[in-house]
Amino acid sequence: MTALFGLLTAFTWASMNIPLQRNARRMDQRVMLFWILLFGTGLVIAAALAVDGLAGPFGWRSLLVPALAGVCG
Repeated sequence: MTALFGLLTAFTWASMNIPLQRNARRMDQRVMLFWILLFGTGLVIAAALAVDGLAGPFGWRSLLVPALAGVCG
């Protein structure tokens, strides 16, 4: 299972890296960084919600760590 996930991650990285390189050369670096952080945060939060969901009325507080991981990671 670990080998499968590693291969899928490598394939996904390679397939996304090629179009991003073309766009990064045309766009300002700050704009590109903004979009990467925005989509990264959105994907991490969506994955966290899909796996754990919101627990109780204050479950939104548990989104802070995934949001920081998307922004800082």
